Amino acid sequence: MIYTIIAAAAVINIVLGILALTKGASRVNLSFFFLSLFLAAWNLCVVMWAGGFEAAGRLNFVAISLIPTAGMVFVLSVFSITSGPLAAAPYIIAVPGIGLILLTLGTFISAPLKQIYDSAWYKLAIFLYLFIPLLFAFGVLIYKLYFIKYRQEKIKVAYIITAFMILFAGGMIDLASGAKLYKPPFDYIGNVCNVIYAALIFIAIFRMRLFNVEVLFGGFLSYAFMAVVAGAAMFLAAVNLQGKPLAMGTVFFMLMFVIIYYAARIRGFVFQLREKMGALSKTEEARSEYKRITAEHAEEGIKILDTLLVMAKHLDMSAAVYMKGGDYFMASWITAGSQFNDIVEGSAVQPDMIIRYETSDRVELELLDRFRADIIIPLIYSGSVLGVLSGKKHSLDISMAQDEVDLIREIGATISVYIKAKIVQGRQVEDENMKRLGMMADQMAHEIKNPLTALGGAAMLIDGKTDADRENLAIIKDEIRRLKKILDSWRDYSREIKIDKKSVDVIKLVTDAVRIMNLQTGGYVISLEPLAGQLSVSADAEKIKQVLLNIILNAVEATCSREKPEVSVAISRKDRYADIKVRDNGEGIKKEDLPRVKEALFTSKPRGSGLGLAISERIMKAHDGALFLDSDGSSFTEVTLSIPLE
Repeated sequence: MIYTIIAAAAVINIVLGILALTKGASRVNLSFFFLSLFLAAWNLCVVMWAGGFEAAGRLNFVAISLIPTAGMVFVLSVFSITSGPLAAAPYIIAVPGIGLILLTLGTFISAPLKQIYDSAWYKLAIFLYLFIPLLFAFGVLIYKLYFIKYRQEKIKVAYIITAFMILFAGGMIDLASGAKLYKPPFDYIGNVCNVIYAALIFIAIFRMRLFNVEVLFGGFLSYAFMAVVAGAAMFLAAVNLQGKPLAMGTVFFMLMFVIIYYAARIRGFVFQLREKMGALSKTEEARSEYKRITAEHAEEGIKILDTLLVMAKHLDMSAAVYMKGGDYFMASWITAGSQFNDIVEGSAVQPDMIIRYETSDRVELELLDRFRADIIIPLIYSGSVLGVLSGKKHSLDISMAQDEVDLIREIGATISVYIKAKIVQGRQVEDENMKRLGMMADQMAHEIKNPLTALGGAAMLIDGKTDADRENLAIIKDEIRRLKKILDSWRDYSREIKIDKKSVDVIKLVTDAVRIMNLQTGGYVISLEPLAGQLSVSADAEKIKQVLLNIILNAVEATCSREKPEVSVAISRKDRYADIKVRDNGEGIKKEDLPRVKEALFTSKPRGSGLGLAISERIMKAHDGALFLDSDGSSFTEVTLSIPLE
């Protein structure tokens, strides 16, 4: 029974090593693979020695002599230690290890060396060689544990420490027994502890995401299938070519060549087979659909939304893409049923991905809370942050496998390209529309404005004989003025925005604009929340005032139906930007209209031109600033003007 457990421990160690290796050929994965291989060899040697293979006892010492060096390399790899005094530790440990290995192997050809091998002091030397380096490795692990930033990583390392401590204790008891230093209650305690160690590492893999969980059901099964096929082919060749070593060697060589040469194709075949059988993991299914979307010839916005839907379907998370404007991010694409904020102040967004369970930094956690997300990835193109991809897990377990994180990171890079293409296309379309609108405005000015001027002049010459006539004439004059104003707006919108930037005190500019509007609205009180001191921006004061007056006028008009109308203006500083917020308690803007209110010629007002916000948006962009709108569609609207500081 005990040998069955030890053999099972050997198999589990091999599987653990393969799990690490198939994740990638990084230093930490390779070191863990070799460590697992040596532990498996230790177990197998014990089983073979118990089966009567006397040489396995000596080979066992060869295997365990490699463990300290492998263990130290793994510990240094976990913490990415590649320089300094600690980096030399594996080489120092390897020197006596090589000596012990050579002495042990020499026992097969030298009787004197066999006598040394059988002596008590040699067993003591082996014991000390394993005890001291492994104890030192534990010291490094425990010391470094206190400097780990991320809670999830701390838990992973704690699992590793616990598992290796159990393995270390069991191994030392076995060696102490072999050196006649201690008599344990039963034999093979070290191998039994190896089983517990393997169980803890498996828990770390499946629950704490130590390595890629799904590789066991993905790449590992693919390699296992290839191994079974190759093994079967070699077995048949060995059976049929007994007594023909040359022919057998040739067939084996050809089989190995075919397996290595066609490994990628065979693995692809197994992947397709698993896909047809429905055996793909959720992450693999998501990647498959994501690749299909990237290959489609669809508009970038559609691709972005389809990609977010793939994340919602296969990665069990809501997702949203925010576009950057100033220090703010506005939700532009979002999956149904999500609870993300529409507008987020994101001055703390950095070029690095943030995962909730991996960070304890207060600023990063606050940023995640603002987006209402568990993961945010900045969308970067040519070094510039264009937006943010945010995700919110549907489950209580918000941890993600490494392949999920890798896929989301890859999706973020692709969406960055889509957004850049969309921005470029948008500018091209806008330029083309400006040309067309300019031509139309000039034509209308020629064909309509001149007759309107004549009509206005004629109306001025007519004297109304009755009150009804005078009222009708007043209507005619007002409508002529309104039509001229619309024509002027079209011409202004179609022309290039030219700004004359100078140092402007935003606080004074806003105070003046509010005073003007309070006078124009006939006693209508617009409250102002000023900021103490001075806040300077580099801007065209007249253009910014034009935008602000238009926004405040819209707010005043939106609250006309309220019993207690309220319009407030607030000034604040946000990192590199000055923010002006205009908020009213009007009926708000319908959710379905919010994405379109800044489009040219779109208006919900009976007498609106549909160009006020469009012109304001262009003026803000010319200042490298932004204009944002937020509304619940029933009780408020808030407009934010964000202007870069001087």
